[in-house]
Amino acid sequence: MAVFKIGEFINMAIKDEETGIAFYRALGEVADNLLVKKTCERLAAQEEIHANRFRRMFEEVGLETPKKEEYDGQYEQYLNYLLSSRAFPNPSDAAKKASQSMNAKDSIEIAMDMEKDALLFYGEIVKLIPDTHAKYVEDIIAEERGHLQDLYAIWEQL
Repeated sequence: MAVFKIGEFINMAIKDEETGIAFYRALGEVADNLLVKKTCERLAAQEEIHANRFRRMFEEVGLETPKKEEYDGQYEQYLNYLLSSRAFPNPSDAAKKASQSMNAKDSIEIAMDMEKDALLFYGEIVKLIPDTHAKYVEDIIAEERGHLQDLYAIWEQL
């Protein structure tokens, strides 16, 4: 059986959170709807907290903690696909899109898609990390779910 290093996936989660931060900050700056603006500011701050939690987890778990796979590349291929199929491969793309002129409802739809992607990715990561750190990711999943609920409530109002 092959092994993978969970720290590599934690780094992917950090990048995912950094993308969310960039998107929400940029969208908050250009939003003309006060509710959207305030929500984006709050979500950017929460995504920063998530990124810092993943950074702490990386320091604790590191690159050397292996988890067994059933076959070579099992997790890496799947999780890389989840990340590569996201709307924004990196933070600068997310910020650029958020800065473009679009109506509030469209911007919230993009944000909801980002949160759904994060939930899917983190739902897989939580299965792979050591049990000692599962609570970190479970807490982030709950918060991301809350983000999606908040965004959907705004979307319905627009």
